[in-house]
Amino acid sequence: MAAAPIGDLAAPPRPQIEGRCEGAIQRVRSEPSVGKEVEEVEEEEEEGEAAWPTVQDLSRNLRRRLSEERATYRRKLQAYREGQERQAVLVQKLQGKVGYRPEGGRGGAR
Repeated sequence: MAAAPIGDLAAPPRPQIEGRCEGAIQRVRSEPSVGKEVEEVEEEEEEGEAAWPTVQDLSRNLRRRLSEERATYRRKLQAYREGQERQAVLVQKLQGKVGYRPEGGRGGAR
Protein backbone atom coordinates (compact mmCIF):
# COMPACT_ATOMS: atom_id res chain seq x y z
CA MET A 1 0.00 0.00 0.00
CA ALA A 2 1.50 3.32 -1.05
CA ALA A 3 1.69 6.17 1.39
CA ALA A 4 -0.19 9.29 0.42
CA PRO A 5 1.91 12.36 -0.22
CA ILE A 6 1.98 14.77 2.69
CA GLY A 7 0.18 17.49 0.76
CA ASP A 8 -2.80 15.18 0.13
CA LEU A 9 -3.52 14.48 3.80
CA ALA A 10 -6.72 15.95 5.06
CA ALA A 11 -6.61 17.96 8.25
CA PRO A 12 -7.52 15.82 11.25
CA PRO A 13 -10.95 16.50 12.73
CA ARG A 14 -11.01 18.91 15.66
CA PRO A 15 -11.48 17.13 18.97
CA GLN A 16 -14.78 17.64 20.81
CA ILE A 17 -12.90 19.27 23.66
CA GLU A 18 -12.15 22.32 21.54
CA GLY A 19 -15.85 22.93 20.98
CA ARG A 20 -16.47 22.81 24.72
CA CYS A 21 -13.51 25.10 25.32
CA GLU A 22 -14.91 27.60 22.84
CA GLY A 23 -18.20 27.61 24.74
CA ALA A 24 -16.40 28.04 28.05
CA ILE A 25 -14.35 30.89 26.64
CA GLN A 26 -17.52 32.58 25.37
CA ARG A 27 -19.14 32.20 28.82
CA VAL A 28 -16.06 33.66 30.49
CA ARG A 29 -16.01 36.54 28.03
CA SER A 30 -19.68 37.22 28.80
CA GLU A 31 -18.88 37.70 32.51
CA PRO A 32 -19.07 41.46 33.23
CA SER A 33 -15.60 41.91 34.74
CA VAL A 34 -13.87 39.43 32.43
CA GLY A 35 -15.69 40.91 29.45
CA LYS A 36 -14.18 44.29 30.30
CA GLU A 37 -10.71 42.74 30.45
CA VAL A 38 -11.24 41.09 27.07
CA GLU A 39 -12.48 44.36 25.56
CA GLU A 40 -9.42 46.16 26.92
CA VAL A 41 -7.14 43.50 25.45
CA GLU A 42 -8.97 43.68 22.12
CA GLU A 43 -8.46 47.46 22.10
CA GLU A 44 -4.75 46.96 22.83
CA GLU A 45 -4.60 44.40 20.04
CA GLU A 46 -6.15 46.88 17.62
CA GLU A 47 -3.44 49.34 18.62
CA GLY A 48 -0.82 46.80 17.56
CA GLU A 49 -0.11 45.11 20.88
CA ALA A 50 -0.81 41.37 20.84
CA ALA A 51 -1.67 40.85 24.52
CA TRP A 52 -4.55 38.37 24.62
CA PRO A 53 -5.18 37.09 28.16
CA THR A 54 -3.99 33.56 28.62
CA VAL A 55 -6.09 30.84 30.16
CA GLN A 56 -3.86 31.11 33.23
CA ASP A 57 -4.56 34.85 33.50
CA LEU A 58 -8.30 34.30 33.18
CA SER A 59 -8.14 31.45 35.69
CA ARG A 60 -6.14 33.58 38.13
CA ASN A 61 -8.64 36.45 37.80
CA LEU A 62 -11.62 34.13 38.25
CA ARG A 63 -10.01 32.52 41.31
CA ARG A 64 -9.36 35.97 42.78
CA ARG A 65 -12.98 37.01 42.16
CA LEU A 66 -14.23 33.76 43.67
CA SER A 67 -12.08 34.34 46.74
CA GLU A 68 -13.38 37.91 47.09
CA GLU A 69 -16.99 36.79 46.68
CA ARG A 70 -16.48 33.99 49.21
CA ALA A 71 -15.06 36.48 51.74
CA THR A 72 -17.95 38.89 51.11
CA TYR A 73 -20.49 36.09 51.53
CA ARG A 74 -18.89 34.96 54.80
CA ARG A 75 -18.91 38.54 56.15
CA LYS A 76 -22.58 38.96 55.24
CA LEU A 77 -23.46 35.59 56.75
CA GLN A 78 -21.62 36.44 59.97
CA ALA A 79 -23.37 39.84 60.16
CA TYR A 80 -26.73 38.12 59.59
CA ARG A 81 -26.06 35.59 62.37
CA GLU A 82 -24.98 38.33 64.77
CA GLY A 83 -28.13 40.29 63.93
CA GLN A 84 -30.27 37.22 64.60
CA GLU A 85 -28.57 36.73 67.97
CA ARG A 86 -29.10 40.40 68.93
CA GLN A 87 -32.73 40.17 67.90
CA ALA A 88 -33.21 37.00 69.98
CA VAL A 89 -31.75 38.77 73.04
CA LEU A 90 -34.09 41.73 72.53
CA VAL A 91 -37.11 39.44 72.12
CA GLN A 92 -36.22 37.63 75.35
CA LYS A 93 -35.88 40.95 77.20
CA LEU A 94 -39.26 42.13 75.90
CA GLN A 95 -40.90 38.84 76.78
CA GLY A 96 -39.49 39.15 80.30
CA LYS A 97 -40.91 42.67 80.63
CA VAL A 98 -44.43 41.73 79.51
CA GLY A 99 -44.50 38.45 81.43
CA TYR A 100 -44.75 36.25 78.35
CA ARG A 101 -45.58 32.63 79.05
CA PRO A 102 -45.09 30.24 76.13
CA GLU A 103 -47.68 27.73 77.47
CA GLY A 104 -50.47 29.98 76.26
CA GLY A 105 -50.94 31.77 79.57
CA ARG A 106 -51.87 35.41 79.63
CA GLY A 107 -48.98 37.79 80.04
CA GLY A 108 -48.76 41.03 81.94
CA ALA A 109 -48.88 41.97 85.62
CA ARG A 110 -52.26 42.41 87.32
